[in-house]
Amino acid sequence: MKPQKNNHNQRSMLTTIKTKLLVLIGILIIISFNIITFITINTTKKVLLPQIQDHIMNEAKHLAEKINFRLQEQCIYLETLARMPRLASTNITDKNKARTLEQISKRASMPACYFCDTKGNLYIADKKIIKVSNKTSYKESLKGKTYISTPYKNALENLTMDISVPIYDANKKILGVLIAEYDGLELSNYIKDTVIAYTGFPYILDKTGTIIAHPKKEFVNRQSNFFKEDEKDAELKELRKAIGQNEKDDDFENLKQSIRKALDTNGTSVFSYSFLDNSFIEVASKIKNTEWTVFVRIPRHELTGKVDKLRTVLITSSVSLLFISLVVLFVIVTSILKALKNNSEL
Repeated sequence: MKPQKNNHNQRSMLTTIKTKLLVLIGILIIISFNIITFITINTTKKVLLPQIQDHIMNEAKHLAEKINFRLQEQCIYLETLARMPRLASTNITDKNKARTLEQISKRASMPACYFCDTKGNLYIADKKIIKVSNKTSYKESLKGKTYISTPYKNALENLTMDISVPIYDANKKILGVLIAEYDGLELSNYIKDTVIAYTGFPYILDKTGTIIAHPKKEFVNRQSNFFKEDEKDAELKELRKAIGQNEKDDDFENLKQSIRKALDTNGTSVFSYSFLDNSFIEVASKIKNTEWTVFVRIPRHELTGKVDKLRTVLITSSVSLLFISLVVLFVIVTSILKALKNNSEL
């Protein structure tokens, strides 16, 4: 009976040892895999996320530079036009100068260009004379500046944008102003084909928060503004929808504060906001030679997709390796204990 009892005790002891070894080593393996996965994911975030942020900031800067370049192209063209001897001459009547600009505009397929004298009279070729002495673009160019106006509604309620340049005579004295009237949606045309990541899009705000360029041009036509206080305004509701914001979400106030801060900041800035289960990143970059800021709105998941995908791959790999390790461990421990058992029986 004693040998049987001893064998029974040995089997019980070996089973206990096997169980303890499996549990102990299994726990160590699980902890090790979790630590390695955690460190790898966090290290990847620290490396990739700053690179992603730098990338979208560079995209916003590039877009602001592109818009500035397009605007400066128009300014240089008009400045060159203003130096035409026919416009700079004091021997040619103002109406003839207006007629010359009209002909050039038609021939070059460019926006309508008008001549204004120093008394605030705008000449429309053989038609009537319009008083523009209170027009900002006129007053600024009369001081010797090249001026780009924010899109505005003209007397006919059409959205318009002016670029004006001074006209000098041979003695470098200002004898008039050249004003070119562009479609108020010109800026929207500059950005209409721009897509960041997969669905991210740009829009432009002036210093007051009014939308002056947007893929949805109705917001530009309505001159929608982010800082309207009337929360029940139908335009504001539509505006919230345009940026993906729920009309009842209190985070809209935080978004407005972030936008105000971005408008007051020179250079490029980044901020984020969320509503419901969605998060967004906005990058703002000031457009040189203007008081405008271009914003780029991107769903956060489109920027962190690579990190999230890598996290999924790491977790899946870790679980698979963990399962394999536990199986191998079970086989090894079982083999060792079986060998010990056989030796004890001998």
